[in-house]
Amino acid sequence: MHAYTLKELVERFKTRPAAILEAIIRAYTFPDVIHAMTKTEVRVLLALMSRMNQKNGLTPVKANCDRLADEAECSERTVRRAIGSFRALGFLALDGDIPRDEFGQFDRKNTYSFTERFCTLVRLPYPDCPSTALSPAAELANGAVYVDLSYKKDLQEISKENTKTHGFDLPDELRQAALEFAILESGIAKLRGLARQAGYQLESIIICARERLRTLGLSRTRAYRYLLSLINKPSDYDARAAQLASSQQQAVADQPAIDRFLTEYDGRVFETPDLRELVAVNAAKRTVFHRAGGKDSTYPVRTSHDVAHWQTKLANPDLVDRASYVKKAPTPPATRSGPRPNLKAYLASINATKVKDSGCIAYAPPPSQLLTAAA
Repeated sequence: MHAYTLKELVERFKTRPAAILEAIIRAYTFPDVIHAMTKTEVRVLLALMSRMNQKNGLTPVKANCDRLADEAECSERTVRRAIGSFRALGFLALDGDIPRDEFGQFDRKNTYSFTERFCTLVRLPYPDCPSTALSPAAELANGAVYVDLSYKKDLQEISKENTKTHGFDLPDELRQAALEFAILESGIAKLRGLARQAGYQLESIIICARERLRTLGLSRTRAYRYLLSLINKPSDYDARAAQLASSQQQAVADQPAIDRFLTEYDGRVFETPDLRELVAVNAAKRTVFHRAGGKDSTYPVRTSHDVAHWQTKLANPDLVDRASYVKKAPTPPATRSGPRPNLKAYLASINATKVKDSGCIAYAPPPSQLLTAAA
């Protein structure tokens, strides 16, 4: 289990009263506490101390085992064992020392009372407490490590003033990253120190994370936490950054070929006669749409390899540009060759009329001759 650092301890219990926070720090840095307990037992003790009364350390503390287990990140059974250890060390009162409630009965359920010895150790006041019990000299003689929070606050104020007058000595690359992701220079300086402790270069980590941060558009706090999570992960960031830099240089070299390809084929659609495959180029989005086997996919055009792939694809004779299609006019129906015959002239050219008489055919003169003969 992770042991608290002093800064983590202050950050975790900073909402408690100042007297309780100082008592927690004294208990956490006391040698007898550190060597006589496990890390889990120390967490349980701190959870109990966070509920103490700053004016009277002997005031009974009420806390459920499940809440203590959640705060200490352990099981309830471990909490019960830890409470037994505290009583054996003389930090918690025994069952017979528990005071009676207003009804004259012992309230043993979820109620714990610290002893005068423990209150003296952490310098919390209690009734009939001697004045020498709270003096730093008596505590230091007993072997405790005294932490002066006021001195820590003075150091913080001095650090703020130094930041205003001197600032941070950051390289241009890190300053640019601080402006790009809206992270304070103090945060970038802290990340650089943590990265050096882990054996990394913050510049390489930022190169690996820049595209991800731009895509997500994270806030200042989330961007800081994301970079901090990368520092805590084992990885070869220097090699990854070198690979990304090489690919970016190659992309700059391939840019003219990519622009020529997109300009030449922008808006053009190629498809097979049976419409089973289709390729369309979009220069605005710098992508190629491909349909094959009933599946639609969109591919970005980023490198010269992508250009060569799609040029080879479009060179396939089965893919025809849709704009080159010419619709053939329908074939007119077949007609009789030559001029259309004159029906009147055809009838006039007949010299005889077929007359059916007694089963035989006789040829009569034309009507004009008959009219002449009648006259």
